[in-house]
Amino acid sequence: MAALDLGWLDSSILIGYLILLAAIGWWAGRKTANTTDDYFLASRSIPWLVTAASFAVSCISAITFIGTPAVARDYN
Repeated sequence: MAALDLGWLDSSILIGYLILLAAIGWWAGRKTANTTDDYFLASRSIPWLVTAASFAVSCISAITFIGTPAVARDYN
């Protein structure tokens, strides 16, 4: 396995990203869910537009994941 050859800028960006990711996880998880409705449905407090956007982006992601290898295969 090859060692990573990162400069100081790359290393600091990577470390900053990991710290930010951990902070977002801590912030999002600081509330405890008391029921399964709280956990799975966020107490039904998410706006419909956010839910619709999440659904659309998930569909696009799935289509991209399935379709991209087929397109790449055609270029060989």
